[in-house]
Amino acid sequence: MHSIFKRTITVGIVMIIAFSAVMTVFAAVSTGFEEFAVNTSVNSLTIPGVTFSGGPEFKVNTASPFTTFSGNYISGGGSGTLTITFDSPQSHASMKFAQAANPFQVTAMLNGSVVNTVQFTGTVGFNEGIASIDDTFDQLVLASGGFCSGCFAIDDLVTEDAGVSSVDNRLNWHYGDATIAILYPGDNAVDVYDYATGNYIFNFITANDVPDTPPDQNTIIRQEGNIMVSILTTGEIQFNLGPDAEGKSYVFIMGDIYGSNLYGFKYDPSE
Repeated sequence: MHSIFKRTITVGIVMIIAFSAVMTVFAAVSTGFEEFAVNTSVNSLTIPGVTFSGGPEFKVNTASPFTTFSGNYISGGGSGTLTITFDSPQSHASMKFAQAANPFQVTAMLNGSVVNTVQFTGTVGFNEGIASIDDTFDQLVLASGGFCSGCFAIDDLVTEDAGVSSVDNRLNWHYGDATIAILYPGDNAVDVYDYATGNYIFNFITANDVPDTPPDQNTIIRQEGNIMVSILTTGEIQFNLGPDAEGKSYVFIMGDIYGSNLYGFKYDPSE
């Protein structure tokens, strides 16, 4: 029976990634793109809290000729732009840039409307500099000046969340907490409110349920109704929540029992 459940977990994650955007509870972003292989398309980057979209020219690169870059970076080409979309509003963003021609333009947007457009001039190397913007935004559109709007590169993207928080100390805000279950931090544990039964379950999982060494395969440690908890091969704790009455399902992942590195996925059959 456990082997069937393990296959269900794997298939569920694949379906969710294929049909839904990756989301995160705490959505400040910091990345130098080091975890991705060279030539990975920006459209395939998996960074909790943020989605990149651009033409086929935008990929992970390395062996930089740029004086201010180190390790991996994102570079493009042609006449396209690079769009960075955040799962929750941000209040600040900064990044290194290099380009074929000045200026480097950052357009900040919120709910589909432009809130600010800032242009930056690179002064060293390949028109290199640091772009920094302070506004409330959920999307950035990047472009370079001159004849080639996509001829630029970025590195070391850092943002700050705008401070939107949940209504209480629940862990899984926006991930099934309105219809399936609410996860709360407990005493070296995670407590659960189960909508299906109306019960508040203390110590739904505890620190004793989490092995010191990650398992060789994803392993279920508890299931109650449409709430299932597994320990992943990464050592992370995964909650599978759903489906609810509308068919929506959620995967919510915690770095440890104390609620570090929270992120998740959702699957909505209507989207």
